Amino acid sequence: MSANITATQQKQYIAGLDLLKFILAVLIVAAHAQLFTECPIIYKYFEPVFSSAIPTFFAVSAYLFVKRLERQPDDKRTTLRTTVKRIFILFAVWYVIMLPLAIERFFSVATIKETIYAIFLSCTFNGYWFFKALIINTVILYFLLKSKKRLVIGSMVAFCVYAMFSFNYIYHYLPIDISPYYSFYYHTFYFSLGALIARFDYIKSAQRMPSIVLVIIIALIVAVHGNVALLNPLCRASYPLLLIPLFYRLKSDKVALYKNLRAMSIYLYVMQFQLLYKYDEFIRSDALQHSIPRTIIILAILIILSQILIYLEKKPRLSFLKYLH
Repeated sequence: MSANITATQQKQYIAGLDLLKFILAVLIVAAHAQLFTECPIIYKYFEPVFSSAIPTFFAVSAYLFVKRLERQPDDKRTTLRTTVKRIFILFAVWYVIMLPLAIERFFSVATIKETIYAIFLSCTFNGYWFFKALIINTVILYFLLKSKKRLVIGSMVAFCVYAMFSFNYIYHYLPIDISPYYSFYYHTFYFSLGALIARFDYIKSAQRMPSIVLVIIIALIVAVHGNVALLNPLCRASYPLLLIPLFYRLKSDKVALYKNLRAMSIYLYVMQFQLLYKYDEFIRSDALQHSIPRTIIILAILIILSQILIYLEKKPRLSFLKYLH
C-alpha cells in the first residue's frame, strides 16, 4: 500500500485514532496481566486508566461508524451491513479458534443459568463478549442516528442504565450475581457518547484547547479517579471526551504504519487470553510472574506474533489471514 494519500482520502482517514486504538489495546493487555498489582499505591492510579480502555474503544468505534455513515449518506444500510458483517466474521473466526479453550474454561464449569446469560447477553469466552457488544450496539446506534433528538434521548437512557449498574458496584442495592460489565447494554452509553462527539462537532470545539491542557486535565481526572471511587462512572465517561480530540490532532500520510497499528490492536486483544493462560501454566518463576516482567514479556510476544501474521497475509496463498483482524 502506498504511503501517500490524496487530500480526499486524508479527510476520511484519522491516523491518531488508530494509534489510540493500539494504546488502548496495550492498556487492556496490561490490565489482564495485572500490571502493578503488587504495589497498591501505584495500582490505584493505573487501574482507572486500565478500566477506561474498553469504554474508550467503544466510543472510538462509534465515532468512526458515524463518520462512515456521513460519507455515504445515500447508502447507510450498506454501511451498516458491511460493518456488522466484518465484526461478525472477526468474532466467528476467533471464537472457532478459541473454542477448545472455551469448552475447557467455561462450558465445563458453567451453570445452565450462566450459560444462557452468556450466550444471549455476554459471551462464553472471556473478552469475546466485546465483539457481540460491538455488533448489537452498532445496530442500536444506527437507529438512534435517525435524528439528533432520538440520539440525545437514547443517550440519556443509556447513561441511566450505565450509571445504575456502575453505582451498584459501590452500593450493592441490586442483588446481581452476574456482572453486567460484560454485556452490551452496559456499554451502549459509550457508543452513544462516541456518536454525540461525531454528530455535534465536539472535536472542533475541543481542538481550540491546547494539547498540553488536555493532557493536564486527563492527569487531574486520573488523580481524582484513583482517590474518589464515587466519581468512577463520571471519570470513566470523561476519557473519550478528552482522548478522542487529543489523538484526532495527529495527522500523517504514513497510512501503512497506522493501519498496521490498527491490525495489531485487534491481534493484541484477541490473542492475549490464550497467551495469559499458557504463560501462567508454564512459567512458575516468581521473578517472571511479577506483573512488570509478565506484562512486558506477554506484550512482546503478542507484538511479534501479530507482526508475523500481518507479514504472512501479504502472501497470495495466505491472504485469508486478513480475516483475523
